[in-house]
Formats: sequence, structure tokens, C-alpha cells
Amino acid sequence: MVLDSKVRSIRDRLSQDWPAAIYNGMYFSPERELVEHAIKFSQRQVEGKVNLVTYKGPMRAEWTFWT
Repeated sequence: MVLDSKVRSIRDRLSQDWPAAIYNGMYFSPERELVEHAIKFSQRQVEGKVNLVTYKGPMRAEWTFWT
């Protein structure tokens, strides 16, 4: 894995705060920007692509590609 356990746990917590901010109408708030920048920073070593397919609600990964 590319993240150590401490960074991964912080990222997981922030990943829950981001959708909560969006849901609560805080898209343009400084809090949402802070959380988004922190998540992007934690993902700076991650590369690859995932194609997601949705059909009537559920989402599944159709293919993945790592460089």
C-alpha cells in the first residue's frame, strides 16, 4: 500500500466529512475546500484509472488500470 496507517485513518475520516459537507449545502465553504485539499494531498502517490458503471443505483468497477 502507498499510505501508512495514520495517513489512511485520517484520509478515511476526511472522506466521510466531504460528502457530509456537500449534502449539507456547504460546497463553497472553506471547510469543504480544506477537506478536499487534504484528500488530494493524501492521494498524491496514487496512480491509475477506474471505470465505474452505474445502473439503477448500484455502482461497480468495470475495469482498472495502474501505471
